[in-house]
Amino acid sequence: MRHGKRFVSSATGQIIRGTQSDLIRIEDVSLEGIKLSGVKNVAVGEIVKIHAKGTIFSVKIVWTEGVTCGAQFQLETGRDEIARFLRAVLGTEKGRLRFDSTFHELSNAKRMQ
Repeated sequence: MRHGKRFVSSATGQIIRGTQSDLIRIEDVSLEGIKLSGVKNVAVGEIVKIHAKGTIFSVKIVWTEGVTCGAQFQLETGRDEIARFLRAVLGTEKGRLRFDSTFHELSNAKRMQ
């Protein structure tokens, strides 16, 4: 379920599962997750690592459709890396300020659950 604004991305990266990695494209991002394309053989509920924009972070696959999938950031396993990744994708100073406050709120909400 999408809760926030999504930003189109042209980033590429790798999906890492165990010792295997495959190239992927990051189609869009939000403060809660990412949409990936070029992904093969992933299952809903699977936790994988993404290497993109100089960062490595974990995501949980929440939906799949062919070689496209949606993944939710796993804040408890890499909050700083996710923050670095989102700053790189959002790019502008205005986007960073908006991101910082919203990401802080999301992080606090996750900790309280």
